[in-house]
Amino acid sequence: MSASILAPRDYYNLDPVGAKRDLTGAGTLAYITQDQLHPPMVDDEEIWQDGRRWHEGSIMHTLDAAALCEFHPGQTVLDIGGGVGGPARLLVDYFDVDVVCTSISEEQLKTCQRINASKPAWKYHIKTMTHDCQKPFIRTNFNCVWSMNMLYHIESKLDMLQNARRSLDKGGRLMIDDWMLTPRATQYDRKVLGHHFISSHFAVREDILSLIASSGFRISHFQELGHIGRTHLAHHFTEQFDKHFRKMIIESNPEYGPSIAEHFCDAITATIDLYLQEKLTYCRILAIKE
Repeated sequence: MSASILAPRDYYNLDPVGAKRDLTGAGTLAYITQDQLHPPMVDDEEIWQDGRRWHEGSIMHTLDAAALCEFHPGQTVLDIGGGVGGPARLLVDYFDVDVVCTSISEEQLKTCQRINASKPAWKYHIKTMTHDCQKPFIRTNFNCVWSMNMLYHIESKLDMLQNARRSLDKGGRLMIDDWMLTPRATQYDRKVLGHHFISSHFAVREDILSLIASSGFRISHFQELGHIGRTHLAHHFTEQFDKHFRKMIIESNPEYGPSIAEHFCDAITATIDLYLQEKLTYCRILAIKE
């Protein structure tokens, strides 16, 4: 299945599948994890065995990452690659922080702004901005730089990390939550992922840890979540996807829906294979600006 069926630039921006759920820019995930554009990497069998709870699981995932950051009311967060703003809204609701939500996708930011306008706290405490994290940000006094499930889109991880450090106040925190390759991964594995996810920039776990440490951060927390991909995801994805989501995706767009659903299923199956071979993992990292 050609990756271009899933996301040529013009189709991705229009996103008729996500638009059917009023989540343009979220794509297929609009049906699965909704405004949380990351998998529910929670070690909870009951959630994984019921696809209708995967959105709940993705919220738990976000809040687990946020708990590490020790937020205080009034603190400021730079959310790089914030998607349609789901995590940012949770940070406002649960921790009373201010968030600048950035993306290079205008459609995602438009969706984020529209949803934010529906609640005064979101409208007031979340600002949106088009920005590439490989370039310096205009502000330099954030308490936290937050990066969730977007690292594989970034070509220069070094530029991202150096700009994150510049954006942080003294003692500020960097939170990275993402899937990464292990040293077992081959160039062929990269090609497989690139075919399915339109990116050739997947990070290697050890390389990211080394880059973070050499970019002026002290790593204070490292958590490996790859076992969830090898167990819960591997055991339940296909059955739950077919049971709860495939039909909805197809009905959302009769012309493209069948191909999109099949491609999404193929993509996740490919990642499961890499998880099982321990070529792919999922990591949560908290680092402090030195």
